[in-house]
Amino acid sequence: MKTIDATQIKLIHIAKSKLQLSDQEYRDLIVRFTPTSFDIDPDKPSCKAMTYQEAHDLIEHLKTRGFKLVPKRREEAQRKPYNWEKKPKPGHYPKQREEMYIPKLPTAWQIGMIECLRDDCVWHVTDGFRRWLEKYLGRQLEEGKAWRTLIHTSKEAQYVIEALKGMKARQARTAVAKADTGEQMRHDGAMTGGHSRW
Repeated sequence: MKTIDATQIKLIHIAKSKLQLSDQEYRDLIVRFTPTSFDIDPDKPSCKAMTYQEAHDLIEHLKTRGFKLVPKRREEAQRKPYNWEKKPKPGHYPKQREEMYIPKLPTAWQIGMIECLRDDCVWHVTDGFRRWLEKYLGRQLEEGKAWRTLIHTSKEAQYVIEALKGMKARQARTAVAKADTGEQMRHDGAMTGGHSRW
């Protein structure tokens, strides 16, 4: 038979305190709700000798007498109401939390990396990089401004870097595939005496 668990013991003791039960009332309840237990000492009854079901029945009885199970957080909120008139002190939040709301500008390393990747990629028109960057970021470059002004934050710069890395990798794979195709065509031409088989 399942015995009382630690949570039930704690609830029974809390209920005794909340309902302000005297020691005699508490002992009478323990004896009353453990009619089949042989471990109960009539002179010093203890809830630790109760079964799980007996403890459950006792807790339900204590609820009918006014005991309420209140979550700890809600109980603390009821005990300590928030003072809405209290204003936060300057610098109350940690520096790390304040920095979360301040966008960081692109670093010199990020700009340099973008320039390197730009030069490594193939652009089919003279201002291909500018057009791609405008489309990627969803904003137009003002006349007379450098492309760097399109990138407003360090996070945007990192996105641009990753996108250019992907473009460079795709172009490299395409170049390898074309080279393999050209080599295969030259090989096939040599095998057929330089004439098409079709």
